Amino acid sequence: MKMNDLELVYDFRQDQVKIDQLQKATIETEEFGIVPEHGLIGTSEWWEAIEAGQITTDYIDGVISYLSENMSDWPVFEIDDGNEKSQWTCVATNKDLWNLYQVEKKARVRYAIQKAKSDYLGIGPEFKFVLEIWIEK
Repeated sequence: MKMNDLELVYDFRQDQVKIDQLQKATIETEEFGIVPEHGLIGTSEWWEAIEAGQITTDYIDGVISYLSENMSDWPVFEIDDGNEKSQWTCVATNKDLWNLYQVEKKARVRYAIQKAKSDYLGIGPEFKFVLEIWIEK
């Protein structure tokens, strides 16, 4: 998939509200947040661990095969990569990018494998944490 055919819809680096919430949960609670084994999430130390490969990252390329009907409640989209389907939360760096979420558009999700402090969401000890979402222009 050519990256110049895609637009960056979400970039965790620019989501200061989410960064602040995750850092607060990590610092102030026993059960919420992310294990800070490579620095506190969103800090320069954490990003350096991402770039150095100390935190595993990967991506999934495919086509949006499903969008939740109510995009305002808990919006999700599904990517079909040709072998399997996976669901992700719809997020956008700014509201003008929401319209790119459309069934049959190509998409890429870049994620990092992170460890939750507890299994409070039922997602297991490790989970795929979204770093970027790219969608066909």
